Amino acid sequence: MKHLPFIKYIVFLVAAVILSACQKVVVLDLDTAEPILVIEGNVTSNPGQPQTVFVSTSGSFYTGEGLAAVGDATVLIKDEEGRVDTLEMYTPGVYFTYDIVPKENLEYSIEVTREGEIYTGSEVFPVKKVIDSLSYVINEGIFGNGLNEDGDTTYNIICRFQDPEETFDYYRFVTYVNDSLVQAGFATYFVADDELFNGQLFDLEIRGSGAIKGDTVVIDLQSIGINTYRYYVGLNDALRSGTGSTPYNPISNLSNEALGYFGAYTSDERTIIIE
Repeated sequence: MKHLPFIKYIVFLVAAVILSACQKVVVLDLDTAEPILVIEGNVTSNPGQPQTVFVSTSGSFYTGEGLAAVGDATVLIKDEEGRVDTLEMYTPGVYFTYDIVPKENLEYSIEVTREGEIYTGSEVFPVKKVIDSLSYVINEGIFGNGLNEDGDTTYNIICRFQDPEETFDYYRFVTYVNDSLVQAGFATYFVADDELFNGQLFDLEIRGSGAIKGDTVVIDLQSIGINTYRYYVGLNDALRSGTGSTPYNPISNLSNEALGYFGAYTSDERTIIIE
């Protein structure tokens, strides 16, 4: 159990983000609707990071009541070569394993059993893509003014990477400024497919980080599976829907009407200092 300090770190950072996001997008017809199981899990190849699955029940969209971690589930992750791993529960709602070392182009599936119900989903583990270089440009802003509230000039990050030509590929870009996670771009989750740059050495401009001179910026280029991509696209739409239109649940690859998703991703990080 030597890895438990690391697990504790990701539990309270990641679980808070994931569970709050789920609460925002769960749309139930009535305050008294029956809770729905919410499953959020990924297989990743990050060194030292466990495969982690979060299991909870949905709450009322209007009051938040009923949102609760689930401590009585059995969680399995399988691969198409026949390996099966039963995840340990670190704390109610958080299940983990260090025993899975994912392989590219191999399909992984999840099976969650609770109260006699079985929930399943699958994702193919993607091929890792790496950042070629990072650079930055002045943020011109939508109306030509890229200054922050203090009058400092802000900068956008240019992430250069090679997209393979022979496959359809999906990406998520995660930005940290001075070790703080920021929402970059015009959506809560910055995801993209390669429809417009398939096979190119591509310069993608990551807008809205708010970085100024002296800041240290980390870009995490995640190669994600198609189900993960579809979920984040739906989540962005749901979070942007506001009160002017009817919100909806993001597309899920889980069975039995569960909310959330089971995904897979690789990660490549680079750092740049704005000078």
